[in-house]
Amino acid sequence: MQAEKKPASVTLGPHECVRVWAVPNGRFVRSLPVHERAVAVAVAHASQRLLVATQRSVHVFSVSGRPLAVVSPDRGVGRIVPTIDGELALLSEGSALAVRRISDLQLLHRYDLEAGGAASGAPLRAFSLSAENHHAFAGTADGGLTIYANPVVGIQVLERLASELLNL
Repeated sequence: MQAEKKPASVTLGPHECVRVWAVPNGRFVRSLPVHERAVAVAVAHASQRLLVATQRSVHVFSVSGRPLAVVSPDRGVGRIVPTIDGELALLSEGSALAVRRISDLQLLHRYDLEAGGAASGAPLRAFSLSAENHHAFAGTADGGLTIYANPVVGIQVLERLASELLNL
């Protein structure tokens, strides 16, 4: 018999830990020690992993609260977005968008905004993934927008998307 999945809410505790609560009944589930103040939290539903970023490190926990991996990136982490399949996570690391494998947090690729044509290399303030994980949208502190496309996706899709954004 398979256990029913219950949605959970994640809050940051006052003692540098992450507290997990069950949404349906408000019951406290567990506390995850991170030993620093958390700056970003994300849930990868497909792989049932919880990602927690602090000023100096990124942690991955299992559903049961067991620590699975930790990494200390060269640059500070501001945001985390897991992919639909729960295999990868996009992280804003300074003025770069990093792609890491969730299971061990290995860095697979880093997109530097300066190298991608952004003039200032300003820090990322926001980013998101399209519903199909084909495009990543990165907004910078100076108001710039960079769109990263999966090379497998045709250029026509990217051109249509860019024209829609320009007509807003």
